[in-house]
Amino acid sequence: LLVLVEVLRQVVGVAGGATRAAMTQHFAVADNFGDVSAKDGSQEMLVEILGSSLGFYLATHPFLAPPPDPANDGSLPSVAWAQWVLFGALAAMHVLANYRACKSVALLTLN
Repeated sequence: LLVLVEVLRQVVGVAGGATRAAMTQHFAVADNFGDVSAKDGSQEMLVEILGSSLGFYLATHPFLAPPPDPANDGSLPSVAWAQWVLFGALAAMHVLANYRACKSVALLTLN
């Protein structure tokens, strides 16, 4: 399973790198491809740091955690369900935002 995850991560990296130039070209309207690419890289790094920090915090600090129950029957506590619902909502919002962003970009091909 771990190998499959790494293979899929590499496929996403190749696909992302292949489309990055076309997306950057869309925003480089004044022959400033290098400037736009550098700004994109710095913004991406900031978003990755903030997202990783927030993800780490949410993973290590269960919110609204009930006190531990010694007679737990092995079922997931309500906090775990709340975290899965939050994850699902954020993942859906991320996919929708990416879809809308891609629809708004005028590319020379694939439109």
